[in-house]
Amino acid sequence: MTSVTVQSDVDSLRFDGFTRYQLLSRKGEVWGLEGMDGWDGTPAPRESPADIPQSDGAYMPSRLTVGSRVLTIRCLVKTLDSLAASMVRDRVCDLMTRTLTVTVTDPSGMRQCSGYLSADPATTMVFWGQAVSFSLIVTCPDPLKYGRLIVCQPDPAGDLSAANPGTLPAWPHARVEGPVRQLSLSQGGRQVVWAGEADGLDLDFRDMMPSAGDLVRDQAFRLPPGSSIVQYTVSLGARLILTFRPAWR
Repeated sequence: MTSVTVQSDVDSLRFDGFTRYQLLSRKGEVWGLEGMDGWDGTPAPRESPADIPQSDGAYMPSRLTVGSRVLTIRCLVKTLDSLAASMVRDRVCDLMTRTLTVTVTDPSGMRQCSGYLSADPATTMVFWGQAVSFSLIVTCPDPLKYGRLIVCQPDPAGDLSAANPGTLPAWPHARVEGPVRQLSLSQGGRQVVWAGEADGLDLDFRDMMPSAGDLVRDQAFRLPPGSSIVQYTVSLGARLILTFRPAWR
C-alpha cells in the first residue's frame, strides 16, 4: 500500500492509500490518499531543438535538463466531528510558506523530495460534515527523488566501498570526527584534498564549502550507480564517515 507523508518544521501529515469507500467505512479519524500526480513520471526537458537552416529536422540540444517536479496530492480525511474537520483545514493551511519534505513509501521503498506548497489548498477543499477533501500542490525545485542515507563501508584494502542502488550519480558527504589536519579522497581519477586544523570537519561535495580549513585540490566527484571504491587518507586518530543518498528521476 502506498503512503505519503508531508512534513514541515512543525507538523507531519501522513496519508495512506485507501479508497473512498474503505476510508469512510473505518472507525475513528483516518487520513486517506485518493491519488497523486507528478510522482511516477519525471518533468520534461526544458531545452528545445534549434532548426537547421533550410533543412529538414533540427539540431540536438547540447545538453538536456529538467525543471521542477510538481506534485498534486489528493487527500480525504475522515474525522470524528465537524470541529475536527475544521482543525484539519488549519493544519493544511499552516503548510504554506514552509519547506516541505514529501516522503512516498511504495513497493519501490522509501523515496523523498523537498519543496513548498505552491497553490492555495482552499480552492479544492470540500467539507462533508465529518470529512474533508483537498489537494496539496507541492513544487519541488530539485526534481530528483532521494532514498535513505547510505554509509560507505570500509573494504579489506582500507578504502571505502560505495554501493549506489540509484540510477543517477550521487554527491557524497564527508564527515570527520576528531582532530583533523589533512584529508584526501579520490575516485575515478578525480581527487579532493583538504588542509587545515579543526576538531571535526564537514564537507558536502554538492557545494564544496568545508566547515573549516581550505581545499587544496577541488575535483569534486559523484558516486556512480553500482559499486565503486573511494581511496582516502585522513589524519591519524581521526575517523572519516562518507555518506550519500541514492537518487532517481
